[in-house]
Amino acid sequence: MLQETISKDILAKVQSKGWNLYSMKRHKELGPDETIKQCLAKQPLEVETPYALLPVAEDPTDPAQVMKALEKLGDRLGRDNPPTITVGFEPRPVTGFTPMEDHVKIHTPEGTYVNYETFLSALDSIVDAR
Repeated sequence: MLQETISKDILAKVQSKGWNLYSMKRHKELGPDETIKQCLAKQPLEVETPYALLPVAEDPTDPAQVMKALEKLGDRLGRDNPPTITVGFEPRPVTGFTPMEDHVKIHTPEGTYVNYETFLSALDSIVDAR
């Protein structure tokens, strides 16, 4: 289990930018629609569980509404411009992250590993999905 304070801070920052987190722990078993229906992240976040970032929808457990919010974001950003997170001075495309005991693996094309302090700061750089 992730430290409660860090878990709350992560979820609050993500949600303040118009995103929800979905646990991908059972994604292969459930498939995309059931993952959205059943796996909206709750406190506390779990260590070694991958989480996907998806835009907030009126009903975050309705796959059609979540996909519509994702399409709207894609239209706004441009289909060739995925959401990014800035670590250091370099923006990187981001799809989610996996919390570990003492660091975070950010789901970027190359895989980016940072400590929690750096990750919390980097969350300020993600695009507002609303």
